[in-house]
Amino acid sequence: MVEKVINLDETLWNRLQMLERRTGQSFEEMANEALARYIRWKEIFEHDPMDDLIGSIESGHTDTSEQVDALLYRKS
Repeated sequence: MVEKVINLDETLWNRLQMLERRTGQSFEEMANEALARYIRWKEIFEHDPMDDLIGSIESGHTDTSEQVDALLYRKS
């Protein structure tokens, strides 16, 4: 376990203390759970590997953004 010092605004601290009393979870447990969820969310949504493909393929069209509906939804 790593020990860190964090600064919280008073309103957040009061809410955390009320939550501690209500749930029986310690501040450390809640902080670890919240940070783990935040990190997972950032890992999933911060960078989409598909973003690396955008613009990497030549379509032959110079007006793709203007023709997006026609190109994506044309009938085959």
